[in-house]
Amino acid sequence: MDPRVAHALRTLELQPGATDEDLTRAWRGAAMRHHPDLGGSDDRFRAAREAYETLIELGSGSFEIQDAGPRTAQRDRARASS
Repeated sequence: MDPRVAHALRTLELQPGATDEDLTRAWRGAAMRHHPDLGGSDDRFRAAREAYETLIELGSGSFEIQDAGPRTAQRDRARASS
């Protein structure tokens, strides 16, 4: 498993194979717990946001954390060549 994905899963307290709905629920919960305006830590909020963005970026269609899928590999190759 990609280390970025593993770190993001731990940060949002998710298990491999989580769905889009699980990811959204975990992000919203972390955002409410750690939002600086609600008495949380700016660093923890930022880490949760980055974890969410990482998992969304690596997801494809139906969100399967275990395998980012061929679309991600294609997108990575396109970024590397630009």
